[in-house]
Amino acid sequence: MWIIGFAFIFVSALSYFLFITAWLQVMIFIGFIASIRAAIGIFALAGGSWNIYSYWKTRDSGCEIVSTDKRKKISQQIKDIIHEKNMIIALLGVAVLAFSVNLIELLCSAGLPVIFTQMLAMNDLTTVQHYLYILLYIFFFMLDDLLVFIISMVTLEAFGITTKYTKYSHLIGGVLMLII
Repeated sequence: MWIIGFAFIFVSALSYFLFITAWLQVMIFIGFIASIRAAIGIFALAGGSWNIYSYWKTRDSGCEIVSTDKRKKISQQIKDIIHEKNMIIALLGVAVLAFSVNLIELLCSAGLPVIFTQMLAMNDLTTVQHYLYILLYIFFFMLDDLLVFIISMVTLEAFGITTKYTKYSHLIGGVLMLII
């Protein structure tokens, strides 16, 4: 379970790394156009406002992209992968699952990476500095997932896929987007 859990977190981090580096290349290419910067600023204000509205509007749901039925299906897929006897098949399954879950989750959490990459593109940084900042961003972005996983494994209490955490992350993300 430890190996599978760390594999899921690693593939999740890799998914975000690929998304953010691709978006950074787009921002470097078109980011200095004033209208693009203005559009991203408007996107940040709208996204931040929407996240704060979502926090106040909902009781305990977070990202509304995935229905409760799909969350249950994902939970069942995770259980099936954990009980897979062949480790290679289990690792491949968790990698595909992690990538697909994070692709869906990007729809809910794309605001901060978009703003972050715009800020990176606007500064005169080397390629190495860009990647180091992206790795630092991903480290802090994935830190909570890593801590929840380790605590769950140590206490043998899996929290499951809940939306309560996502609700609070909408509030925090919305406030950060408005500040930026």
